[in-house]
Amino acid sequence: MPVRTRAAATAVSAALLTLAVAAPAAATTPAWSVTHETAHAEGARRITSGPSSPFQLTLTGTLTNTGAGCYAVWTQFQYDLVPGPPFKAAALCGPGTAEINVVRSIMPTTTGTIFICKGMESPVDCGPRKYV
Repeated sequence: MPVRTRAAATAVSAALLTLAVAAPAAATTPAWSVTHETAHAEGARRITSGPSSPFQLTLTGTLTNTGAGCYAVWTQFQYDLVPGPPFKAAALCGPGTAEINVVRSIMPTTTGTIFICKGMESPVDCGPRKYV
């Protein structure tokens, strides 16, 4: 292989390797969004290496309410097809905003959802769930 061809092949390989390494980082931060009545929550998710499990899921975002009622953002995870209890991530009464920050240790078989419910105490009157 001539020297010029080898140099070009090396440059192309290096560029492709850079793209391959950078692509997963962008793919791990998709946006999520859920709504119920006058409440809306949106944000991003990130998966990193966990301290005690293979992965750690971080959900960050904002809950916004434009009405007078109380609303809460809940998450629920399933580990190996066994549903865990719902967990309240943020709550708000009346108009305004509240921060959402959820950190969970997960395994490759873990699935989770995020959703908004009316009220503060239990996830009963809820909007559609979004897989995270």
